[in-house]
Amino acid sequence: MLGFSPDSDAVVGFREGAAPPDDQNLLARVDHLFAIHESLRLMLPHNRELAYQWPTVRNRAFDNRSPVEIMIEQGLPGMVVVCGYLDEARGA
Repeated sequence: MLGFSPDSDAVVGFREGAAPPDDQNLLARVDHLFAIHESLRLMLPHNRELAYQWPTVRNRAFDNRSPVEIMIEQGLPGMVVVCGYLDEARGA
């Protein structure tokens, strides 16, 4: 979802504590992932398990695909869609 392959040098570096590159696309992706996480925690404050499962569950709003599938297939635009869906769902 961050635009790196799992075995890339950047991912290996992150695991070893290296700072991420100063890349606007990467920062936008991280920002949207944090916003999605925050929306789910606000919407489901007493059900952390459901909040963490929601991104992997198929959803009619996404043509019966999961939010994770949308974000992986579409990248940043998919993250914007999922974030917007959650904002609308919680009335933000």
